[in-house]
Amino acid sequence: MTLMQSKGNRLRANASLAMGDGKKVDAALEAAAAQFGTDQRSDGRDAAILDVAEELPLTNIPGMDLDAVVVLNPEGPDEWGNCYMYKIGYKKERKTGVAKLSPTETVYIIPPPPRDCDVDREEIYKMLEFAGMPLMPGHAMLCVFMTSVAGSEMGA
Repeated sequence: MTLMQSKGNRLRANASLAMGDGKKVDAALEAAAAQFGTDQRSDGRDAAILDVAEELPLTNIPGMDLDAVVVLNPEGPDEWGNCYMYKIGYKKERKTGVAKLSPTETVYIIPPPPRDCDVDREEIYKMLEFAGMPLMPGHAMLCVFMTSVAGSEMGA
């Protein structure tokens, strides 16, 4: 897949399912390709683009059902710098990138969970740990696929 920030700052990444429903990831990537387009790779494959047009503090991720988590690794040597910039930017400012696929489906791009830091962890990391998320490499970004919980927008 390819991450972009408002159609700029391209990051080509390989995606590996870490947990959750692979069919929901496939459906979400099809929706992303229809909404944001595709990026043709040097080997001829078309990869879905996720346009991360919004950023939120990690603490502002709303109550949603976790569908899947994908680990994003840079596709090649030229992508490591872009990955580092995304990761450090989100980690330093404790933010998430948001790609809205539909009124109920959202993809959050988050930095890897902090290591050995139980005191000041955002809820998203606690939720992932509770759901059984395995330890992830410190260089990888996480792509979290979520669906709105009924009534969460109305404070229910």
